[in-house]
Amino acid sequence: MNMIKSFFNWIMGWVILGMVMLVGGWAISTFSGDSDDSNSTNPTKETRISKDEKLIEVRKEYWDNGNLKSEVPYKKSYGLGWKKVKTTLIPHGIAKMYYETGALEKEDPYVEGERTGTMKVYTEKGTLRASFEYKNGKQEGAETYYYGDGSVMDVVYYKDGNKTEAPLLQ
Repeated sequence: MNMIKSFFNWIMGWVILGMVMLVGGWAISTFSGDSDDSNSTNPTKETRISKDEKLIEVRKEYWDNGNLKSEVPYKKSYGLGWKKVKTTLIPHGIAKMYYETGALEKEDPYVEGERTGTMKVYTEKGTLRASFEYKNGKQEGAETYYYGDGSVMDVVYYKDGNKTEAPLLQ
């Protein structure tokens, strides 16, 4: 009898999940730590939600001087937890970090929460300092360091997150 009750509760959970997903428009509870700085002249965080509420377009943070500190695009991810649907936010797109002066410090690409693509790190003057290749969250390819004039200082190669001695051959 207890097994039947558990099965019925499991089925009802899926039915309720389906109804919630059809109706949509529920509040995002994952931002419970954010403060409402809308009355402040210098907000520290800002969040925009897309109309379909499937993608958090960007989460921005600001330095005390008002300059942008970071902007990270997020995407909603759904999963089943114990007796409820868990909504988590995962980075999806190019996350950007800025120096306090407002200059771009880093571009960090994400696909479905995994670093994928070329991460670029810049000096405060705007010249490329380093680049790192990622695939599915692991370093894959060249890790390149540059001199101030843009010429290559050093290159290290990675395969599956581990250093390799030779360049990768396709």
